[in-house]
Amino acid sequence: MANEEIKLKVKNLVLSFKTVSGKVQAVRDISFELKKGETLAIVGESGSGKSVTARAIMGILAQNAIVEGGEIYYDGKNLLQIKEDDMHRIRGNKISMVFQDPMSSLNPIVKIGKQLTEAMILKGKSRQRECSREFNEKLKLLHLHIDNLSDEEKNLYFEKLNKFKQIETLHSKLEKKYNLANQNANDCLNEIEDAVFEIKEKAFTDGKMRLKNIIAEAKHVFNEFVVTENDEYNKAILDLKLKYKGAVKTKEYGEVLECLDIISKFLKEALAKEKPNFFALAYVISFVNEKYDSTDIHTLNERNEELLKIQFLDEFYNDLVVSVVGTYSYYKEIVNDFKKLLSEKKKVFEAEVYEKSKIKPTMKELILAQTKTINRLELKKDSAQYTFASALKNQVNRYFYGVKNNPKEEKRFAKETAKINKILAKGKTPSWAPNPASIVDLELTKKNIFILFDELESRYIELEKVKYDYNKIVKNLVDYLITAAAGKVNKVTKNMAKNEAIKIMKEVGIPEPRRRYYQYPFEFSGGMRQRIVIAIALVANPD
Repeated sequence: MANEEIKLKVKNLVLSFKTVSGKVQAVRDISFELKKGETLAIVGESGSGKSVTARAIMGILAQNAIVEGGEIYYDGKNLLQIKEDDMHRIRGNKISMVFQDPMSSLNPIVKIGKQLTEAMILKGKSRQRECSREFNEKLKLLHLHIDNLSDEEKNLYFEKLNKFKQIETLHSKLEKKYNLANQNANDCLNEIEDAVFEIKEKAFTDGKMRLKNIIAEAKHVFNEFVVTENDEYNKAILDLKLKYKGAVKTKEYGEVLECLDIISKFLKEALAKEKPNFFALAYVISFVNEKYDSTDIHTLNERNEELLKIQFLDEFYNDLVVSVVGTYSYYKEIVNDFKKLLSEKKKVFEAEVYEKSKIKPTMKELILAQTKTINRLELKKDSAQYTFASALKNQVNRYFYGVKNNPKEEKRFAKETAKINKILAKGKTPSWAPNPASIVDLELTKKNIFILFDELESRYIELEKVKYDYNKIVKNLVDYLITAAAGKVNKVTKNMAKNEAIKIMKEVGIPEPRRRYYQYPFEFSGGMRQRIVIAIALVANPD
């Protein structure tokens, strides 16, 4: 496989359910990995735990579910340990689920369009917040670990960082205006396509208001990089304004269709244009006293990117290397200190029997120290480092859960077995069977803790051998910051969500998606409802 990056890892997962008849095991020690670009099929008969495993990954287990053991890792996080707020950022946005029974996940009294778009809008807001947080966090880290610089060099360094932030501020403003005009163009085009479809199908209702909205939207697309002032385009809008009232009265839409066709043509041409590099443009506007031509965006981008590179980025990269090297050196020292602490504290976990008064404080000390070893400048999260804290806490809690509950389970099982034996002794056939004792293997749990220690130590040894290309790290980091800056202003509007939903509906094979977008689930066949559920899983573009 070209890319061996593990996206999802399930390790020794054990799930049960509390029922009136006792505890029922649903998933028994399942482990698997899902790599990037890979399709994994898990096959089993009905009741074998396939759906329960999927729900555990999504964090939507029933209230009577018991997670008896195991971990589910995604993006350096144990999904069984994180808070609901963190899980909310992952569910649907990063990991989606197609439910087996469509009606179990569709609201029967809410139109399909609403159900398709609500997640997109919510996740769009979440992504904006995440981009803002990531941008600010990474930029803040770049202000640290520059002790080797003189006071004069530090002043020049901070001056460059402030210049970068100044460019980013204007970049965000330009991108926001462009996004708004671009989205208005998309909205107007889709309104036109809806209107044309309904006119041809002789189902055009509330035509006066619909055409009035199209005229208003057509005027709000003007932006020097989207639709520039054009006589033919303006004339088509004016003609539509003059003719639409009469057309609505007579139901003769021939001239209206001609106007809509001209407006549509210009909007399609505008939306097909190359997108400007707004970060490069923001630099040129802020620091290069030259005019620019917005008609040839490709040439504009090439010129601006060259000016940005030669006059700012090349030198900025070199300056950032100092901070990045300092940051990596700092974390190397922190890791060395933690390794000594781990070597010392491991002895506590070698005890024959764990005492909560010793194990818990030691665990907290290790988790606090290990969390500080994580280099937040790293764009790719190291699974062993990010999952250590949650995995260690899970194993320690599991051990003491077993200490408390193993005797109860053994006593219950012995009592139920004795009842069964009495029934059998009377020559009768029992109508029930005792639930197996749910016993935590304490020795296995202790062994798992040392496996965690070994995995982390091995990872630190591997990291010591890595030869970092700091120039490449800096370039990737700056690209990441620029992308995050754009993401902060990339808002998902209702119309944007609607357009994307209709596009996905087409992709999953829903006929006449513009009409069916406004229908209720009961108006779809079983197969079509299943396709809608697939569309809902796809609209947020999950990992």
